[in-house]
Amino acid sequence: MFGDPSASEKRPLTRRQQDALDAITAHFSEAGRAPTYRELADRLSVRSVTSAVKLVEQLEQKGHIEVEEGTARGIRLVGAGGDVPSGRMVFVAEAAAPRGAGWPAPKQGYWVDSELLPPEAAGQPLAYITMPDDSMQRDGIQKHDIVVGWPERSDDVPSGALIIHALDRQFTVRRLQRYGERLLLTAADPLTPRSELRSRASRDGKAFWPMVGRAGIVIRRRL
Repeated sequence: MFGDPSASEKRPLTRRQQDALDAITAHFSEAGRAPTYRELADRLSVRSVTSAVKLVEQLEQKGHIEVEEGTARGIRLVGAGGDVPSGRMVFVAEAAAPRGAGWPAPKQGYWVDSELLPPEAAGQPLAYITMPDDSMQRDGIQKHDIVVGWPERSDDVPSGALIIHALDRQFTVRRLQRYGERLLLTAADPLTPRSELRSRASRDGKAFWPMVGRAGIVIRRRL
């Protein structure tokens, strides 16, 4: 659980290990998903992917990340523990059952280190969903993962970004793709059918595309 004081303490990092952790956090903030070892190596300006692998192993041993073996984007940031200053902790509510285009009312939630969140999440009403399946596994999001997001108009979301949406009355994560005036939702699993965001007319007669929110960070849930 995020912010659980009973979580095991993280061990201090060397400067190079801290650089690697900062690079992983920055990638989550900018891309909304974990980096591959090659992407991490590029961020650290090292030629060898092996160096990035060793740094990830060291971060995992010291309790700062978790790694899911056998996936390209299996790095997960460990939830904030008691060593995080209370002023950095923010409450992230659980998204309730889908209720149309707006952000649903909260039920329960977790405390999360605000430094894990991207800058555009500042001041936004945060909520999380639990990923219902493995349809986004190839993008590093697995079943039961916690996905934190915030409300954002579909007009403001760039093509290729990850969003939280309600499909068949269930929250999930999809990648938004723009094809002219069409907005398509695609899963990482090629066998999962694509869905189309269909526009609706608002009270002023303008078209809008109902959407729940922008996916910000993904953290592996301990089961």
